[in-house]
Amino acid sequence: AWVSLFVPFVAREHRRRGELRPGSLLLFLAALLYSLALVAYVLVPLPPLGPGFCAEFGDLQPQWRPLAGFDGVQRPQSWVELTGLLADPAVQQFGFNVLLFVPLGMFARHLARLSVPWSVLGGLAASLAIEVTQVTGIWFLYPCPYRQFDVDDLIANTAGALVGALAAPLLRWLPGQGAAADAGAPRPVTAARRLLGI
Repeated sequence: AWVSLFVPFVAREHRRRGELRPGSLLLFLAALLYSLALVAYVLVPLPPLGPGFCAEFGDLQPQWRPLAGFDGVQRPQSWVELTGLLADPAVQQFGFNVLLFVPLGMFARHLARLSVPWSVLGGLAASLAIEVTQVTGIWFLYPCPYRQFDVDDLIANTAGALVGALAAPLLRWLPGQGAAADAGAPRPVTAARRLLGI
């Protein structure tokens, strides 16, 4: 993925900024790594397909009731119980699903220059694509789903995209992203630029 996207990325950066800036390159690599990690999180581990595959995973039905994962969670009555709440698996799963989509919201807003509503909508669309991929058994490559469609994941992921979109201005602080004074002006051909061209 990196090799195939590198040349278009360099061309875009030279057109936009007049040179390849280290901060922009770092953000591009981070977004690419995040995208690949998200795909791996959705698909891996791929279970071996054999006889009794569907029986092994049971009858996984989609979970459509919002926040149903919190049904067994007790309301905290004190500060001690509140800190213990963070150890609850349902709370942790929801929290990690929120955190999973914070980078997506940040990259959508900062790199793709989307507005906050469009970044959140992008997070919802990506989350929905993940959940549909799971409920269809990777688009019918498997005879039945091996992971559950959960509307709580949609809620958490969309909330994470919103948090990320709101936090995206923090990425401006990363040095090495600014454009050259005149991006279209001729520049000296240095050894580093020759190496990059090769």
